[in-house]
Amino acid sequence: MPMRTCHLAIVFCGLFAACDNGGLGTGTTDGAIPSDLAVAAAEDLPPPPDLAPAPDLTPPSSIGQACPVGNECPMGMVCLDETFNPLFAPTGYCTKSCAADADCGGGAFCSPSLGGGPRFCLLACGPGDACPVGRVCTKRLAGFIPLPRPACLNGNAMAKDGSACTTYGDCNKNQGCLSNPFSLPGGLCVTFGCTVGNNATCLAGGDGVCIQADQETLCIDGCNLTADCRVNEGYTCTPFPNLLIKACLFPNAGAGTACKSDVDCGPKGSLWRCLTGDAKNFPGGYCGAAKGSCDPKNESACPFDSLCYDPTPAMPKSGDDFCARTCGSDNDCRKAEGYKCLLVDPKNAMSPKTCRMP
Repeated sequence: MPMRTCHLAIVFCGLFAACDNGGLGTGTTDGAIPSDLAVAAAEDLPPPPDLAPAPDLTPPSSIGQACPVGNECPMGMVCLDETFNPLFAPTGYCTKSCAADADCGGGAFCSPSLGGGPRFCLLACGPGDACPVGRVCTKRLAGFIPLPRPACLNGNAMAKDGSACTTYGDCNKNQGCLSNPFSLPGGLCVTFGCTVGNNATCLAGGDGVCIQADQETLCIDGCNLTADCRVNEGYTCTPFPNLLIKACLFPNAGAGTACKSDVDCGPKGSLWRCLTGDAKNFPGGYCGAAKGSCDPKNESACPFDSLCYDPTPAMPKSGDDFCARTCGSDNDCRKAEGYKCLLVDPKNAMSPKTCRMP
């Protein structure tokens, strides 16, 4: 939401927890995206190198120039690509730090500060929202960071709501890429900032449906039949009864759900696994990743609504870590079976909480 995106990631059933399709969703039923699935916040982006603005060294046309190798940018500029941060597109984007629009030269402007860090120059859209090949005219950086004016950023003008993606550079204007190997395998382009009740505010030419998701609005990939979805990747047309819509989702039960076998958690061949054990360890089964396969430092190693919990942090990689469902209270867990909402770090009252056996 990786995100390469960002933090956003579930089957949309797990994501919006609003499906009623044979137990494909868990959690609340108000259509809200769980907080840990929210798209990567701006403060998660590392600032570009602290380069002094040098407009006299850089013609305006160099702002936004592609730098797929990483060394194509003129002196005094930096290439924002996936080696700089996984969020950025591999085609790269030549830019430089700035304090004001004047530092960027004609045809470009200075971005907002990202997480309190440096600002950098963005190529402004031309007449009629014109942009160079490989760039789209967008009002949002990475789909979710509002800009003071439209800019030409990495993107694919052919992408629709529901298109596959790795980064926002695979998506269209005002879109971000939501990705998780368990919940949204292959990634999903979604339009942010739409108007609920007016699907015309989704990307033109597609079948996006605008919904409210926590504090943001976004367009999910509407459908009538499973054939309308990315069937080869396992996506199906799933109803959201509370929203009176259908959307293309990757079916899964959701992290922490009771199970007896892997297929109770996700489709055959997927990464979903059913963890089983005695009364102390996963009574009733527990949907997630294979035990010992996740990494607390890698958020994409677990499904949405969960994080990698290591019971023995003093012995990393000991094979007992697992993807534990995140929670706010015991009511979010399978309380009747003994699961409680416990702090990941008992010594830190601010640490996340997950559903586990005490």
